[in-house]
Amino acid sequence: MRDVTDSGIKKFVEKIPRLFVYLLSFPKAFNRVGTTNISFYSDSTDFSYKVNKRVNLLSKNVGQDSSSKILEITWQSILDTLWELKGGWALENMYLIQYRRLDSQVQEDVEYIGISKLQAEILVDEKIRERLSIQVKIAEKGSKSYVWLLEEFLKNKPLLPVFYKNLRLYFAGRLSSIPYTSLIYSAAIDKALKELSGEKRLLFSDEFFNRHKSIVDSVKNTAESYFSVVGNIKKKIFSEFSLEEKESLACRLFTRLRKHDKYGFVNELLRSLNQVNIDAEQLVEYLFEKILQNSQTWQENSVPIIVGLIKGGDENE
Repeated sequence: MRDVTDSGIKKFVEKIPRLFVYLLSFPKAFNRVGTTNISFYSDSTDFSYKVNKRVNLLSKNVGQDSSSKILEITWQSILDTLWELKGGWALENMYLIQYRRLDSQVQEDVEYIGISKLQAEILVDEKIRERLSIQVKIAEKGSKSYVWLLEEFLKNKPLLPVFYKNLRLYFAGRLSSIPYTSLIYSAAIDKALKELSGEKRLLFSDEFFNRHKSIVDSVKNTAESYFSVVGNIKKKIFSEFSLEEKESLACRLFTRLRKHDKYGFVNELLRSLNQVNIDAEQLVEYLFEKILQNSQTWQENSVPIIVGLIKGGDENE
């Protein structure tokens, strides 16, 4: 999300030169959702009009406190319109423009969000979208005590830092539970995007044009493997540990993770494994392959271990 300053407006208009023509094309370019005015824009005026029309219909059932519903409503409108058009429109070059107050005297909370093709393709998957469509508590009180995870994703921000704040509250005894399913999917998304950004592809090669096609499968496969680790730790490896022992270990591991201490994380876990009278060869292999020998995504791969000690395997994913 970007603040629209004078320089920002110039760059924004350069990106979408037909914006103001579009805004004048029909009387209600902006929809009032709670206390915010919002409009969807794309390269296709027809598609933009259809999406905004659906947003207008859906927003009528939303109350005043609806800031967290804006993206959910807009995205549902995009998907409904795509379905209506039988997917005949490309998922790219999309923008959301929103403001609270805008006149000759005051410009309050004027912002826009650019939705990339990669983000759009990830969000088309219903299961992934549901996991991101939650509010995550990151502080005890205040107007910014919750973060809308979907909005963070659309801002091109990594998702794990949100859950680091959530886990700090949990280990401090301020929360009774964590949204662990969304945490697992967030780690899987961060991992997939990191790996994609680190790949070297020749410009205009087949790999260049197909680079996004497998991103959803990558996220789902990673999440599935993470849930397997969670269940293995909870039901098998540390099943003999008391709840207090598991919580204590999870807290120590989280401290290592926050400090970016990969070796300390592994050593801490290996010391605890020495107290377990069970075959933990599979987890040890995971530690060496996915954490010790992985400098790029070891933090994401560490998440299911911590989650397994906190919750783990109680729900069938």
